[in-house]
Amino acid sequence: MIKAFEKYMTEFFKEIRHIPEPLFSAIRYSMENGGKRIRPRLVFMGAELMGLDYTKVLNTALAIEMIHTYSLIHDDMPCMDNDDMRRGKPTCHKVYGENIALLAGDALLNMAYEILSENKDNLEEGTALKIIKEVSALAGTHGMVSGQCLDLHKPKKLTEEYLEKLHSQKTGALIAASLLAGAIAGKADDKTLDRLKAYAFSIGHAFQITDDILDNDGYVTLFGIDAAKKIAKENIDHAVGCLDTFSNNAELVAFAKEILLRKK
Repeated sequence: MIKAFEKYMTEFFKEIRHIPEPLFSAIRYSMENGGKRIRPRLVFMGAELMGLDYTKVLNTALAIEMIHTYSLIHDDMPCMDNDDMRRGKPTCHKVYGENIALLAGDALLNMAYEILSENKDNLEEGTALKIIKEVSALAGTHGMVSGQCLDLHKPKKLTEEYLEKLHSQKTGALIAASLLAGAIAGKADDKTLDRLKAYAFSIGHAFQITDDILDNDGYVTLFGIDAAKKIAKENIDHAVGCLDTFSNNAELVAFAKEILLRKK
């Protein structure tokens, strides 16, 4: 699946002629900078859970990876987390400057909705619109953008409630958008989407807790490492429980359990 995604992305960028340099290079540099492609994988798994072949949602997966990449470009900038390296390579603003990095993020966000609205996956019009509505909400002020704001303005004293909200919005929301987009493409009903959303937010929470464990931060600071591991496992157990009505859930179950084994 991921090889097919990478090929699709490469072909997509080959066809682009209208973006000036160095903006185009900055966009490609950031999009092609590796990563586990977790969000495209979730789009594919959501579709296949509903019986839709993953090749039918390649464009949807690309759009969501664009949104994820824009968020990383902006997150790395000096006004945010001020990171010099991303996945072993200099961050976009270190290579192309802050002004071009800012524009690269802006471009990717807008390109994502452009290609979703063009509906190159040939979904029914109502289905495509439903995906756009879900993704735009969870990637925006109902999710990821608000989560980034919370991360920038941490209280002096961390609480479990604050960390849950932070993790849910900053990480869980786009994970949920990815899985739901694939499932919506496969005509999932509202009850199914609710179960998948609960699964996604639980694995997103566990994902961030494992980050805290690796970074000795957040939940580890508040509860200690053993308690943090316990909370992460409880979230994974809850996520797996959300899938018990699906007969073809093995891939999503395995994906959830992988999170507890993360080593960055």
